[in-house]
Amino acid sequence: MSSKDNQKFKILRIALIYFVLAWGVVQLISWSTFLLEISPWVIKWVEVSAYTVFPVIFLLLWLANRQKKQHPGKQTVDSITDRPQPRFPGQKKSLAILPFAKTAGKDLTYYAAGLAEDLIFAFSSVPGLTVVSRNSTTGFRKVTDLHEIIQRVSLKNVLEGEVLEYGERPHTRVSLKDVVNNEVHWTKHFDSGTLTVFDIQQVVFNNVLEFLEIPQPPTNPFKHQTKVFKAYDTFLKARFNFNKREEGLPRAKELFEEAIASDKAYAPAYAGLANTYNLLGFYELYAPKKVFPEAKKYATEALKLNEDLAEAHTALAYTQTIFDWDWQSAEKSFKSALHLNPGYATANHWYAEYLMAAGRLDEAIIQSRQAQKHDPLDLIISTLLGMSYYFSRKFDESIAEGQKTLNMAPDYLPVYLWLGMAYEQSGQYMKSIDILVKGKNLTSGTDTKISALLAHVYARAGRTELAVSELDELNIRAKRQYVSAFNVARINLGLGNKEEALTWLEKGYEERATWLTWINVDPSFDDLRTEPRFQSIINRMNFPQ
Repeated sequence: MSSKDNQKFKILRIALIYFVLAWGVVQLISWSTFLLEISPWVIKWVEVSAYTVFPVIFLLLWLANRQKKQHPGKQTVDSITDRPQPRFPGQKKSLAILPFAKTAGKDLTYYAAGLAEDLIFAFSSVPGLTVVSRNSTTGFRKVTDLHEIIQRVSLKNVLEGEVLEYGERPHTRVSLKDVVNNEVHWTKHFDSGTLTVFDIQQVVFNNVLEFLEIPQPPTNPFKHQTKVFKAYDTFLKARFNFNKREEGLPRAKELFEEAIASDKAYAPAYAGLANTYNLLGFYELYAPKKVFPEAKKYATEALKLNEDLAEAHTALAYTQTIFDWDWQSAEKSFKSALHLNPGYATANHWYAEYLMAAGRLDEAIIQSRQAQKHDPLDLIISTLLGMSYYFSRKFDESIAEGQKTLNMAPDYLPVYLWLGMAYEQSGQYMKSIDILVKGKNLTSGTDTKISALLAHVYARAGRTELAVSELDELNIRAKRQYVSAFNVARINLGLGNKEEALTWLEKGYEERATWLTWINVDPSFDDLRTEPRFQSIINRMNFPQ
């Protein structure tokens, strides 16, 4: 019996009980008339009251039930099956895959998350299936008002799993659930000793597609998966650290290398190592010439092993964008990645950054929103939309997106960068300084990009001494770590030293400074656009028209 039928039965039961009680009261008073000499009009009044009050009570019960349905109280959600039924129709061919739960004795966070992430990659490559990406499904276990998130992606189906025993042949339980009708489609148990972890993933993949009546994709996403469990286990550890971004990248690099050593034909490990080198360059942890050529080398090796690997095409495309400035090849690589896996949020994300650099800003906003559709809770992609608006010179929209992201995660550093820049460009220097100081404090002053931005805004706000102090600090740090010439150029521009700023931009061109990629659309450098030296840099970077 459905919850709706239960509620109707409950109301009818209350009505029946009321009638029985009312009848009993009337009979009791009628009988007492002879003993107590009660006036007949009193008995008549009791009878009328007893039977006419019922419609009022019934109406109040119905209104209370309706109010409860329309305004349910917020609650913490620990399991998909524990929540009330959503009030929207979700797409049948939509899927979210939650990080697997873990009950085995050791810390298997990386393993449980990795199993789910591999399935996300696989399902994302299936045409006609809407798949919610990793960061958002991780967030599902943390969001109290989950209905709003599910409705944003019109989600209907959720795949949950539990690792009961760890190893190459794990004991695993997997369930496919309907979050619209609050039903379990099926639950499957895989006992240890029967199937390998790779077999289990393939069986789950096939069963979900069969249930949702979706044809198998032309290319099997598990075709080039390693069969060496040690390599796979190390790969999952590497990817777990990679997903931590800056703090986890050095360890991720080591682990991807270990995975490759265990299986030299393991294409996803090469792609993972390539993307790790890409981010080591993007976050300016190393000089561009030290890491981006390595990224290109490993992405190329991954494609030699598996030309159908979207992660490898995406890694190569990013290097071609950020380091080679080979715009035509980069777009071709991005399109190859999205053709192979249209639901791969990282490809949408990095392609949006390419479109910004190429000056195709309306397309960049569309692509940013596409990435957000696949990963609605991802803080990186939420910040990406603010970045798109910033380069489009829609500063109010950029600020609004930044504030949304801050409300989601007050300690997320990248949003402070773009929010500070948007406030500065809108002339709100004090707000910009306040945001950038908070961001700098989050890093204990170790991030050179935010220090340079803060110095730039100090200078624009007329607080020259503070700007010069930040510049002196960067010059000292440059003796022991990589400091991008682009950051030094930004500070000098804020101080009004145009020639010095141009000199540092030329140095940035020689070192292939990462953030030079977006200089053609960055409003911070508008004061230099008519300068011949600036135009020379733009021409040499060969931006697409």
